[in-house]
Amino acid sequence: MKYSTEQMDNYYINLSKGIVKTSGIMNYIQHLLIAQSCLNSENVLEVCCGRSLIFPLLQRYSKINSYLGVDISKANLEEAKTLITSYDIIDYSFKYQFLQGDITQLSTFIHEEFDIIIYTSSLEHMSKTDGITSIIEINKILKKGGILYLSTPCSENNIIQYKYHIYEWSYNDIKKLLNQNNFILIDEIGLLPSDNFNFPEIYNKKFGVGCELWLSDLKNKMPQEFITPILSASVPEFSKEVLFICKRL
Repeated sequence: MKYSTEQMDNYYINLSKGIVKTSGIMNYIQHLLIAQSCLNSENVLEVCCGRSLIFPLLQRYSKINSYLGVDISKANLEEAKTLITSYDIIDYSFKYQFLQGDITQLSTFIHEEFDIIIYTSSLEHMSKTDGITSIIEINKILKKGGILYLSTPCSENNIIQYKYHIYEWSYNDIKKLLNQNNFILIDEIGLLPSDNFNFPEIYNKKFGVGCELWLSDLKNKMPQEFITPILSASVPEFSKEVLFICKRL
């Protein structure tokens, strides 16, 4: 098997049914954060887009010029097109298109450059070799100064690897991969804490004594499904999934 085409849960459907998963809140947060950052009439490419759960958020919170979603799975793209018609949005404010294609061959069928490339929760669904190739291909079609949003699990903070993940990168290896391929890291955001994450100890060391009391109070007043991804945001080095925000040099 070259790739796993297994998709993340549809958090819109789950929430409408009263099902609240920490992973769903994590994905909602990262997609909303990315959408709210697209405010300058950008041309956006989402690779391994799946059912494109970010799509309605781009309509409501961004000011992009165009969107292209690419996925290797025809079934995933058909689901994305079906979902678009179900969001109760009469007219989208940006041009959009979906293409079936292989991320390791992007430059062979995409002949334009993009301001922003979104690559979330997908790198781990391919081999290490294909993962490296995907970053090389992204570098070819992202404009100089363009932004890459890349999220993926970090193996050293993840005790149990999800069964559909083919290869999980370490936190330092993925930063090295980005650096070797003409990307400079602008920011990194923890999305899920490691399985043995000691919140009070880590926050006290990083932000000072007193954080433990605040964390304890917050955890008592907020549902775990919401607070877990939020608390990991400021400590990506201790997170088992991280959003890397990078600029192409």
